[in-house]
Amino acid sequence: MSGKDNITTQRNRTLDLIKGIAIILVVFGHSIQYGSGEEFYSSKAYFEYWFFQLIYSFHMPLFMLVSGYLFYYTVKKYSIKTLLISRFTKLIFPIVAWSTILFCIKFPHMFPQEGNFGLLEIIKNYVSMTIYNLWFIWAVFYCSITVIIVNKFFRDSILVYGIIGVIMLVTPDIYNSNLYKFMYPYFILAYLFSKYKLILKVSQLSKRSKGWIGIITLIMYFGLFSFYNYNIFIYTTGITLLEKNISSQLAIDIYRWLIGLLGSGCMIGIGTLLIGKKFSVVSINNILQSLGKNSIGIYIISTMFINDDILLPITSTYQLNIILLSIETVVILLVCYVLSKAIQQFKWSNRALLGSR
Repeated sequence: MSGKDNITTQRNRTLDLIKGIAIILVVFGHSIQYGSGEEFYSSKAYFEYWFFQLIYSFHMPLFMLVSGYLFYYTVKKYSIKTLLISRFTKLIFPIVAWSTILFCIKFPHMFPQEGNFGLLEIIKNYVSMTIYNLWFIWAVFYCSITVIIVNKFFRDSILVYGIIGVIMLVTPDIYNSNLYKFMYPYFILAYLFSKYKLILKVSQLSKRSKGWIGIITLIMYFGLFSFYNYNIFIYTTGITLLEKNISSQLAIDIYRWLIGLLGSGCMIGIGTLLIGKKFSVVSINNILQSLGKNSIGIYIISTMFINDDILLPITSTYQLNIILLSIETVVILLVCYVLSKAIQQFKWSNRALLGSR
């Protein structure tokens, strides 16, 4: 194996491990929200729970950084036509497929048994379900399309990327666009980081320098986290500056983006340290990497079918308990992992439901 192949393999293993950490945090965060009792869920008390805040301060930005970093190699390799086709087949097709499955399952309960409802109402419900489901995959799609356009027509102009970001701040937060706008800077930053080979410059730093960078990043993250509150969540205050106190909203947006970047940096540092480490009883690295490789399937299955339809009803009488939450997380990860692997056994289901070739 050549030196270049070794670097690529090491990079992919590290990224899989980081995605593994991220998907555990995603499932754990959802377990807190949906698996801590009906009262906890309906009162939205999870927004005030410190561990929920910790997870949500960076877990999706971490996923988006990995997506943006890897997308550079895709853009570099393919033509605009191939890229556009790939984005639709890998991202949009799975969204439509899973939304169709979910719609068919929920259809009998979506409309009153007695009463009139027409085709137009059915179509509206289906379209709405498709638009609002799997928002992270939609975010990757929109960010990818933006990069393809700017790369092919504006030569990856940083100015153009910046102008697009500013425009996002003065457009309404509609149809989940607040979530997409939140993810945009992370995707673009990681894409440019990959394009300009900045990872090589970081890797060339001395071990001591890397250590100090890690310590400073950790201190800065927890320093900022001490100010985290209900209003920081993207779900509660959005992104847009329209019809808001501009200075207050802009401060929230900047804080939110910065703490997401710092938290992701801490997790990336941990992931990098774990690579190559061996454990006596079980290979944690292999587990994390395997979860990372199957993170898209775990994310889809858990968010589409388990949280609302299974976890919440089962745990409706529970109370917030870290041990129970840990058990819930392990069980959900295991079930979704097995189902994801089963889907991959058939070419047609792998392509239609997970966007894989």
